[in-house]
Amino acid sequence: MPLDRRSVPVTLSHTDGVRVAAETGIVGLFAWVLFIAAYLGRCLLTATKGRLGRVIGMTLMCTFGIVFLASQLAGRFTTEPYLWVMAGILSSAPMIVGERRVAPANSSEFATTTPSAIPASNPSTDSGRL
Repeated sequence: MPLDRRSVPVTLSHTDGVRVAAETGIVGLFAWVLFIAAYLGRCLLTATKGRLGRVIGMTLMCTFGIVFLASQLAGRFTTEPYLWVMAGILSSAPMIVGERRVAPANSSEFATTTPSAIPASNPSTDSGRL
């Protein structure tokens, strides 16, 4: 240990995996690794959804790598605000990427109900109900 560091106690582990393991044990470490694997898996899944999905998925994956490496130096992975912003964008990616359908002009699937198809109310049986 360097001489200038002997009098200063180390209070922050710069490796978040070590911190998570020390604070929460093997279960917490497993959950932390599962979160990272699920996030990266979702990025890869989003990247398979066409051109826009590839852009969103790869951007979020590369940004995650930068945030992960930078937060290891600062010891603040779970409190990193950009991580949670990226997780929010990733959770909305299916709505952005390709789950939308455009209805063809002659499609009966998206046909609206015509006024003649709506049953008319019978004033004699309604007896003034609203």
